[in-house]
Amino acid sequence: MKATAETFGIAGPEFLPPVWPDPPAPLPAGEDVAWLAVVQATLDLTHGDTSSAVEALAAAAAASHRFPPAVEASRAFQVGRLQILRGDVEGGLRAMEAGLRAAEIAPMVEMAPPTFFHRIFLAEAHAEHPPTRGRGIEELRGLLGCCPPIEPLIRLYLGRALEAEGQQRAALVQYGIFAMQTDRAEGSLAAMNAEARRAIKRLAVEG
Repeated sequence: MKATAETFGIAGPEFLPPVWPDPPAPLPAGEDVAWLAVVQATLDLTHGDTSSAVEALAAAAAASHRFPPAVEASRAFQVGRLQILRGDVEGGLRAMEAGLRAAEIAPMVEMAPPTFFHRIFLAEAHAEHPPTRGRGIEELRGLLGCCPPIEPLIRLYLGRALEAEGQQRAALVQYGIFAMQTDRAEGSLAAMNAEARRAIKRLAVEG
């Protein structure tokens, strides 16, 4: 199992998976338990299912001490996302930032994605909260062009943050690009496309 954009529930069939750097050797047989649990927690948190995420993270924690640092770093990062969903924004952001730093220096394994996904989740978290929204907007802008298959999602996050910041014209641009890029999307991306189109209409009226 090699992680792709779809592994994390943020890409539809119309997007080709990104090409990762050549990975080193895969995890030894039987030692993928912690990483698969981290992937499950990532999916659960993306869909707001904190109960399932708690179970998955507990399973990962029980095994992660035997596994590569990249797996533990990703687990710690997802714990931060869970903290935010439970209302501890400052603590969650600190945990995510620490997890990203650890992931950046940890040797990569085949089942662990590049830190690009960590950066997206952290930038989104920064952008969602007023005290760090400006930082999140800059982080999201800095990610544009880094991974074309995921760029539409970054533009949606940017649109949301810019609208919340009162930058209506800039938000319209990002929503518009996202809507065009996902015009034929299915599943969760179709719902996001509908969200963007509603935002475009709303901002056009307000403008």
